[in-house]
Amino acid sequence: MKSFSKRTILITKTLLAILVVSGIKFFFAQTFPELYTNELGVVLVDMIAYVPALLLFFAGWIQVYNMDFKVNSDFLFVPFYALLYFMLLIAVKAIVVHSKGYDVLQFIGTLKTLSSRLKTQYLSFLISGPILEELFYRGLVLAEFRKKFNANWAILLSSILFAIAHVDVGYSFIDFISIFVLGLIFSYYVTRLKNILWCIYFHLCFNSMNYIFSYFLNDFL
Repeated sequence: MKSFSKRTILITKTLLAILVVSGIKFFFAQTFPELYTNELGVVLVDMIAYVPALLLFFAGWIQVYNMDFKVNSDFLFVPFYALLYFMLLIAVKAIVVHSKGYDVLQFIGTLKTLSSRLKTQYLSFLISGPILEELFYRGLVLAEFRKKFNANWAILLSSILFAIAHVDVGYSFIDFISIFVLGLIFSYYVTRLKNILWCIYFHLCFNSMNYIFSYFLNDFL
């Protein structure tokens, strides 16, 4: 019973941290929408939302994981892995769209939903997002769950929360699953090799491919 109580407190505390981060971002989106019309404004919101939580848990995170920030040979293959996953995701979306009887133009329309937002939020999408999200979800949330759960449960729970936090207008179930799988990959790598820099780099590469692809759709199609 005592162990269950500690787990309950841990989950509640972690969920509260996520709700605070999401709440801060929602507050600024509703109260100061002009911040989301320029790239620096979005980065500022990211910093205000994530940094306080990271500072509160930073010492415990380092103690739990003793993270490695070194670049190793695995980094050479990260862009290839990110491209492979991105192409797989596009293929799955195309198959699903085709199964629903949509034509090519409708499929392109579903892929363009992100592109208008990326034009004013590219710094957040390519820099502050990957760095702060990885430090928060892998460095804080995953580490907190590892204190009271085994590795598999910690990876699963943190990945679910990572996917839920990314739910947005226009996102499909496939988008949710793709983000959930990314969370599993990042969490597994951090748990096994303790190198969070790899996750940040992979996250940046994957977001970059989304960004480049969205511009290709707008400029050439």
